[in-house]
Amino acid sequence: MALTGDLGSIDLANVFQMLQLSQKSGTLEIRSRGARTEVYLDGESILYPFDRDAFPAKVLRLLMRAGRISDDALAKARASTPVKKRDVLAVLISMTVVTEDVVANAFREQMEEEVYELFADRDATFEFRENEEPRGHGKVIDARYRLSGAGLLMEAARRLDEWGYIREKVSSDLCVFEVAGKIEQVPDEERDGALVDVFANLDGIRPVRALVEKTGLTRFTVCKRLAQMANMRIIYEVPLEVITERARSCLRDQRAMEGLALLERAFELGAAEPRVHEMAALAYQALNRVGDACRHHSMVAEALERAGDRRGAAEVHLRVRDLMPTDVRSRERLVRHWLDEPDFFASTKYDPEKESIELVQILRELGREADACKVLVEVQAHFPNDARLTWKLADLAVDAGEPKSAVSMLMSCADEMLSQRQHSTALRLYRRVRSIDPQHEGLDLRIDSCERAARPVRVVRGGTVRLVVASVVLIGAAFAFFTHNSEAFAKLAEIDTEELVLAGDFPAAIGTLDAFRNEHPVTAAALVAEERIRELEARRSAFEQEQARFGDLLKGESERRQRSAERHYTEAMQRLGVKELTGALDGFRQAVELANDARWLEVNKPGQKAAEIEGYLHAAQTTFQEFEAARTKSEWARAHDLAVTLLRDHPDAPEARKLQIPVKVTADPADADIEVDGVAAPFKSPAIVMLPVGRVATVRARRAGSATQEVRVAPDSTFEVTLHLDRAPDTVAELKALPLFPPALLDRRAFFACANGRLVAIDVDTLAEAWGRPLPELEDFAGPVEIDEQGLKVSTRSQKVIWFQPENGDEVARQRDVDAPPRTAPSLSVELGERWTLDGEPDGRIELKDAVGDVRATWRCPGALKWGVAVPGGGALFGGGKLLVRVIPPKFAGK
Repeated sequence: MALTGDLGSIDLANVFQMLQLSQKSGTLEIRSRGARTEVYLDGESILYPFDRDAFPAKVLRLLMRAGRISDDALAKARASTPVKKRDVLAVLISMTVVTEDVVANAFREQMEEEVYELFADRDATFEFRENEEPRGHGKVIDARYRLSGAGLLMEAARRLDEWGYIREKVSSDLCVFEVAGKIEQVPDEERDGALVDVFANLDGIRPVRALVEKTGLTRFTVCKRLAQMANMRIIYEVPLEVITERARSCLRDQRAMEGLALLERAFELGAAEPRVHEMAALAYQALNRVGDACRHHSMVAEALERAGDRRGAAEVHLRVRDLMPTDVRSRERLVRHWLDEPDFFASTKYDPEKESIELVQILRELGREADACKVLVEVQAHFPNDARLTWKLADLAVDAGEPKSAVSMLMSCADEMLSQRQHSTALRLYRRVRSIDPQHEGLDLRIDSCERAARPVRVVRGGTVRLVVASVVLIGAAFAFFTHNSEAFAKLAEIDTEELVLAGDFPAAIGTLDAFRNEHPVTAAALVAEERIRELEARRSAFEQEQARFGDLLKGESERRQRSAERHYTEAMQRLGVKELTGALDGFRQAVELANDARWLEVNKPGQKAAEIEGYLHAAQTTFQEFEAARTKSEWARAHDLAVTLLRDHPDAPEARKLQIPVKVTADPADADIEVDGVAAPFKSPAIVMLPVGRVATVRARRAGSATQEVRVAPDSTFEVTLHLDRAPDTVAELKALPLFPPALLDRRAFFACANGRLVAIDVDTLAEAWGRPLPELEDFAGPVEIDEQGLKVSTRSQKVIWFQPENGDEVARQRDVDAPPRTAPSLSVELGERWTLDGEPDGRIELKDAVGDVRATWRCPGALKWGVAVPGGGALFGGGKLLVRVIPPKFAGK
């Protein structure tokens, strides 16, 4: 069964439901926004084909956001991946960081998210191919990850309802948001990992679709978090006028892709000014998307035409003509502008005659014969006296099947030539008309008139020549016997015209012989001179024809070289736009070498651009050589300064892009191991590490008994980095549920009221859970756990008080209570006797202070802290979120 349709007229949910009820097996393909997604149905459940390379990375990010995998565990797994030759998830499972069930559930969750995206798009089509497997190249199906069709449909329906609310705040995937508040304004229970990721990537430039790509979250998740923060006024949508200004700034900084995304949102908001379309054209041009660039250039030209700026419109159309010669619309407009205002094109490279002929040929190829003939007639009317062009245009009209237009143009030009008494030219045109329309009215009379006007001139001229030659021969013969005839031959022999001919000076050679002939008019030598003159004239004619041929060849070669120069220049500008300076330099040099248009060279200045790039690269190379010399001599501080100088002054040089900057890392205490992400072996303090430019590197120090210290280092910001290691807490644990309040302590146990309605007892020595009990009847805590003579006292939101036994959590008694339990603000300062205090910091640092406030010891916890309580017998418990740590001060603390 083949089933196709449009999701604009039928819901995808109905399609799924119909296929599942009929227990069909096959592939359902959804095409949306140029993408193609396939889902496989096996009659009972749904299987999602996934990319074996890209999809596990999404699953990994999902697990990290859920707190299932720590950064340290991931770093160890990635370091082991090349050795074990397995993917990261498999390595994490082997390290027992996560279980196979957790990974499988994460796979299913991510697959469900991908499928939910399909239900939200109404501008899509679908096709069901029964009993066919997916065709997606590189996609795999894993039978372990089956999805329930009923569950998918229910959740999809719920999300579709949510989309209605979301679209009120996030109307498009091109929306751009900017931060207006702090993430702390979001309540803790709503501030999940997805919201933190979205908030961290908001920069006032990235649109929604870029946030989806950057965070790896689904479109629904990103849009929902944005709507949530927009509703709290933590973020706001960037207005149109700011978007266009930021797009201009991005283009100025050579960030064409980011600028283009902003401009697309501007167009979506209704921007139609020529300057916005011009920015879009420049962005597309920088990305080498010539078709889109020409489309926006054409919009600019149309706007200028509507405003009456014909010259400005013509300049834009000329730009489109250079970028895309096949753009018929712009070429038509150029011909129209030229017919209306030819003076403007006199200072340009535009060849109206050639362009008109090419346009006619293009229109004919497109089947627009009527438009082609209209252009022919208009162009010929502009050149009524040009017989050569009229002949060409007439040939084109005949080829286009418009003999009437051809005859009309030829007759018009021929009549004009006849009125100017150019009978030979008119005769040729009339004869061409006769070859097209022999019965044309009045044609024979015009041809006879031209022939009569031309014939006598030809006959008389020929008779005169023959008469003169005959007379000269007779006279020469008569005087041949005279002595001075011999003298004439002697003088003629002295005249050497061949040297002048070889130099190409035919006028001088012919003039010399003509002067001799005038000096000795009635001699046989004069007849010989005249014969030589005719020979030289024939040779001159052949020479001029050859020169003309060579001139045409040279002109063609010159034009070819100029076109090649302009092409190299355009490519060089594009490479310059993406900071590929070496390629740009070669392009500009070739443009200088090939160009022969002085005006083009003066306007575009490729030589000056080449010199500027060459100076820039030379200075960068000089600094890099100094850097290498300092590095060889182990002058690391100087090498760092030179690297920073190179980056600051010449960031686009090839040497700067591949630069590695030395950074000195020192650990305190000195016996700690120093690790750098991406480097396999650890270092000993102090260490010089080479960090790649453009990335913030993670550097950490490890030591037994101390908390791992980690810093993010931008190598160009500092040379010396010192990592001070604090003590590690004596015991660290993570509670299964989130505590709502600081605990109550009794008999070496801490009692927590947790968010899932459970009362949990923790052993303060091992931090292991001793027991856990849910509150009865789905009750929830109204305040912290208290201790009285009956046991553990718990106040609930339903205004009840319940007592539990501290030993096992059994319920002891309950009663109604209308008074709200007292609450005190949690404190991070714990007093240990009269002399010592443990002060915790929200960033996870704990300091032991003496009576005068001097710090005697420090600890570093693996997470944030919110509360601290003293433990009977010494020490304290600190916690934040699900984190729980036990700190036991040094022995001198009790002195």
